[in-house]
Amino acid sequence: MFRGTPRGSRHRPRRRGKGRLLRLLIEDKAFRIVLILLGSVLLGAGVALPRIWVVSPPGYEPPVKIRLVNLVQAWSLRRSAVKLAEVGKADEAAICWRSAIASHPGSAALYRGALGHWLATGTTVGGPAFEARGQLSWLLRLSGTNQADVALALRVYDRLEEAPEVLALLQPREASLSTAEEAHYVKALFRTARWDEFNARWERAAEAVHADPEVALYRAAYVAGWGPSETAAAARQQVEEAQKDPERKRVAFRLKLILSARLMDAGGVAAALRRLEGMQAARLTDYLAYWKLLSELGRKEEARALAEQFERAPETPAELLQFSVACVALGAREKTRRLLGDYTSRFGRPGVELGGELWQLYAGLLADMESWDELRRSALNLRVLDAGRDHWTGYSFFMEGRAAHGQGQYDEAVAHFAKAAEHPYPDAETALAVAMQLYQLGFPAVASPILIKHYEGVTNRPVYWDTLFECQLHLRQDARLLLAAAQRAYELSPRSADLAVKYAGALLLNRESPEVALGLTVELLAANSNSAEIRLNHALALARNQRWQDARTTLEALRPDQLTERQTDLYHLTRLEVHLGLEELEAARAVLAELDDQPLFPNQAEWLATVRARLNGRQGQP
Repeated sequence: MFRGTPRGSRHRPRRRGKGRLLRLLIEDKAFRIVLILLGSVLLGAGVALPRIWVVSPPGYEPPVKIRLVNLVQAWSLRRSAVKLAEVGKADEAAICWRSAIASHPGSAALYRGALGHWLATGTTVGGPAFEARGQLSWLLRLSGTNQADVALALRVYDRLEEAPEVLALLQPREASLSTAEEAHYVKALFRTARWDEFNARWERAAEAVHADPEVALYRAAYVAGWGPSETAAAARQQVEEAQKDPERKRVAFRLKLILSARLMDAGGVAAALRRLEGMQAARLTDYLAYWKLLSELGRKEEARALAEQFERAPETPAELLQFSVACVALGAREKTRRLLGDYTSRFGRPGVELGGELWQLYAGLLADMESWDELRRSALNLRVLDAGRDHWTGYSFFMEGRAAHGQGQYDEAVAHFAKAAEHPYPDAETALAVAMQLYQLGFPAVASPILIKHYEGVTNRPVYWDTLFECQLHLRQDARLLLAAAQRAYELSPRSADLAVKYAGALLLNRESPEVALGLTVELLAANSNSAEIRLNHALALARNQRWQDARTTLEALRPDQLTERQTDLYHLTRLEVHLGLEELEAARAVLAELDDQPLFPNQAEWLATVRARLNGRQGQP
């Protein structure tokens, strides 16, 4: 111990510091207030600044989170929007509504306010139709389509003239619609060209629905175009008269356009379209109807020129898809390529309805046009958009592999296709489309696992099972899976001769139900006696039913030099079975020498090995 230094003296200054702090807390009121305020600020920042409040609907991935400060901002912006609307500043109010929604995207009240503002003023930010549709879609997800929001949605869809959306909203409870909902429903049936359903629904509708002036006008249009000839003229006159009514002329001219298209009257369609343009009410579907009619009347070049000159930007994914499909049908591929190149990234974001169809259409068009560099750039763009979701990443790798394959870079294509098989797909339809293309490109080993992993939703389609069958046929690895695929495809489409041939062949390959295979080949041969594939299967089916001489006769009628490689293998296998059945052992050994185990299924190779061992082991019957 050092002299002159009291024990524990080094700790005394710290005690004095603590003492001063305690005296300040007890005796100095201002210090206490400052300390409390500082703690409140720190606590408030801890609660308000982190994104901890989940505001997205249940099941939405990834969940949307906001800060407490966002709630305050949304409340303030909502008040500003209401006040601005009250003094007639509609554009500024629309901006405030949008900003409020951006601050708090989980508030159904904000979406209702924004949509109500649009219905009252027609003003939104970013394009009326696109903005209103997006807000309504999110509102319905948040609210679970309660009755008040359904009524609001119907008003929005009526303004947008979106008939398919009306049907999608009301069909789940079509048996219990209110009078107002019934009016919307019957109009939507007419607008979606479901004429018979429209008429049947009208006949069952209540008098209150019949009394609706707009619904009555739709009924007149139906009678004019689809009703008895004795009443058509009067109904047509009713539609013509409505064109003079300021309240009904927009609907009347649209009905005139539909009627003129029904009557193949291109002049009438053009006149109605011009009037709708004058009212700024012409929709993309109106132009598409006109171009389709021109094409049907033999004026396809005129229709294509009009499509190529059309410059109005699509406002929704549905419009972009409809316009693109129409342009492709008219032969305006370059126009379609530019259009999809400009808008697919905007409208085709992962999770957006029809987004996947847009990317598939775009990728298919680029492949057809051999625009490989653009296809590569689009694949990378899609992968960036899909980051964190893994919905379309698999498809983006397929796109990139397709571009590499088109440019002759085979090894790179194989690597990209392998990645395409590793990732999930948003739905089985997309996976099936990819697998079919991979098979056609010569990659059944990649296509098969994609089909096996993504089957829910398409197993009721013969093309799924047929594609799986073709993949297994080329891989020659799993005879049981080949049979399962062939049987299911045939069960789903029993009138298909091609699928019946495949089913019979799969039964024979697996040595199952030879009598069923023979019955199939007998029917097929009666319908098409010149098919080498059918005659080969028939010969093998006869052999399996121990009708050796009939099988030999059928084989002798074939020309081996005209058979494909796979058919040649089947031809020699059938000859071998016939010789064995007739105890022609030397002839069987000669055929055996011509056979190669490599292109056979494992069960075929195993049977062949057994036959070879027997024939080489003794001179008697194997």
